[in-house]
Amino acid sequence: MGNSQIRVQESLETLRQQLPFPLCGIDSDNGSEFINAHLLKYCRAHDVQFTRGHLFLPSVKLQRKERHGARLRRYYDAPQTPLDR
Repeated sequence: MGNSQIRVQESLETLRQQLPFPLCGIDSDNGSEFINAHLLKYCRAHDVQFTRGHLFLPSVKLQRKERHGARLRRYYDAPQTPLDR
Protein backbone atom coordinates (compact mmCIF):
# COMPACT_ATOMS: atom_id res chain seq x y z
CA MET A 1 0.00 0.00 0.00
CA GLY A 2 1.17 3.49 -0.75
CA ASN A 3 3.81 4.74 -3.10
CA SER A 4 6.17 6.73 -0.89
CA GLN A 5 9.88 6.70 -1.65
CA ILE A 6 10.62 4.39 1.26
CA ARG A 7 7.96 1.86 0.28
CA VAL A 8 9.04 1.82 -3.35
CA GLN A 9 12.65 1.22 -2.31
CA GLU A 10 11.65 -1.54 0.14
CA SER A 11 9.47 -3.20 -2.49
CA LEU A 12 12.25 -2.99 -5.03
CA GLU A 13 14.68 -4.68 -2.64
CA THR A 14 12.17 -7.47 -1.91
CA LEU A 15 11.58 -7.96 -5.63
CA ARG A 16 15.32 -7.95 -6.39
CA GLN A 17 15.94 -10.68 -3.82
CA GLN A 18 13.11 -12.86 -5.13
CA LEU A 19 13.97 -12.66 -8.83
CA PRO A 20 15.55 -15.83 -10.28
CA PHE A 21 17.97 -13.62 -12.24
CA PRO A 22 20.00 -10.51 -11.41
CA LEU A 23 18.23 -7.18 -11.76
CA CYS A 24 20.19 -5.28 -14.42
CA GLY A 25 18.00 -2.23 -14.98
CA ILE A 26 14.88 -0.29 -14.08
CA ASP A 27 12.84 1.64 -16.63
CA SER A 28 10.55 3.50 -14.28
CA ASP A 29 7.39 5.52 -14.58
CA ASN A 30 7.60 9.32 -14.48
CA GLY A 31 5.99 9.72 -11.05
CA SER A 32 7.88 11.61 -8.36
CA GLU A 33 7.82 8.51 -6.15
CA PHE A 34 10.04 6.80 -8.74
CA ILE A 35 12.26 9.68 -9.80
CA ASN A 36 14.24 10.68 -6.72
CA ALA A 37 17.76 10.82 -5.33
CA HIS A 38 17.13 7.87 -3.00
CA LEU A 39 16.28 5.50 -5.85
CA LEU A 40 19.22 6.73 -7.92
CA LYS A 41 21.56 6.14 -4.97
CA TYR A 42 20.07 2.65 -4.49
CA CYS A 43 20.56 1.81 -8.17
CA ARG A 44 24.15 3.00 -8.16
CA ALA A 45 24.94 1.04 -4.98
CA HIS A 46 23.50 -2.18 -6.46
CA ASP A 47 24.86 -1.65 -10.01
CA VAL A 48 21.36 -1.34 -11.50
CA GLN A 49 20.90 0.84 -14.60
CA PHE A 50 18.19 3.46 -14.03
CA THR A 51 16.25 4.95 -16.95
CA ARG A 52 12.88 6.58 -17.53
CA GLY A 53 10.27 5.70 -20.08
CA HIS A 54 9.56 8.98 -21.90
CA LEU A 55 10.06 12.76 -21.23
CA PHE A 56 13.69 12.05 -20.32
CA LEU A 57 15.25 13.53 -23.42
CA PRO A 58 18.48 15.51 -23.28
CA SER A 59 18.06 19.21 -23.81
CA VAL A 60 20.56 21.96 -24.53
CA LYS A 61 20.83 25.40 -22.96
CA LEU A 62 21.70 28.45 -25.00
CA GLN A 63 25.04 29.86 -23.79
CA ARG A 64 25.44 32.89 -26.05
CA LYS A 65 24.54 34.42 -29.42
CA GLU A 66 26.89 36.15 -31.83
CA ARG A 67 25.86 38.17 -34.85
CA HIS A 68 28.04 37.89 -37.97
CA GLY A 69 26.58 40.35 -40.47
CA ALA A 70 23.03 39.20 -41.18
CA ARG A 71 23.57 35.76 -39.65
CA LEU A 72 23.05 34.90 -36.00
CA ARG A 73 25.23 32.14 -34.58
CA ARG A 74 24.02 30.35 -31.43
CA TYR A 75 26.31 28.45 -29.04
CA TYR A 76 24.81 25.78 -26.80
CA ASP A 77 25.97 23.90 -23.75
CA ALA A 78 26.42 20.10 -23.96
CA PRO A 79 23.11 18.17 -23.90
CA GLN A 80 22.03 17.09 -20.41
CA THR A 81 19.10 15.10 -19.13
CA PRO A 82 16.97 16.45 -16.27
CA LEU A 83 18.79 14.02 -13.98
CA ASP A 84 22.19 15.45 -14.95
CA ARG A 85 21.19 19.06 -14.36
